Amino acid sequence: MIKITKKNKLEVGQVFAVKIAHIDKWTIAQICCLPETDGYYAIGIGLFDVIEASLQSVQFNLDTYNLEKPIIVGTFDVNPKKDWTLIGSKHVCYKNFDLEKSITGTWGWINNTESGFWGILEIYFGVYPWDLFVGKSSIENKIIGERPSNIRLLKGFDLTEITNLGLLGTIKHANRLDELNEK
Repeated sequence: MIKITKKNKLEVGQVFAVKIAHIDKWTIAQICCLPETDGYYAIGIGLFDVIEASLQSVQFNLDTYNLEKPIIVGTFDVNPKKDWTLIGSKHVCYKNFDLEKSITGTWGWINNTESGFWGILEIYFGVYPWDLFVGKSSIENKIIGERPSNIRLLKGFDLTEITNLGLLGTIKHANRLDELNEK
């Protein structure tokens, strides 16, 4: 939930460039719905299978992207104007996700929940392990459509790489160190 202020003026259709953590790559996110309740936005965001080498590439190629099939749609806990770069606006018309049926709950959330954003893009684009979270938190429960071809499972990472990604505490807490590659 984001407090509605003059600085936080958001609109459905706005497209933002999003830097993917730990790699020098960019993707895009679009505001797909924007319910307002009690002075707050519940921001519905569509994420897309777009990866570019630079912010300039994302800006330049915006008109070429197919924004009809997001990979993930959720009510995310981010402030797009604060955390990302606004690059334009496009009509929202998703062909693989029914927004009208999915907007639920008192706050107008998508599928009656506010989704966490941490790690979603990094998991999808193979930076973090695909199986980092299990159960209801699994990315398998969030994506629309097929698994991407570039996923990496925990067993493909070694201790040094997990440490460098800042995931060692998470892996230890989940008691999953034994799943790491022993290189």
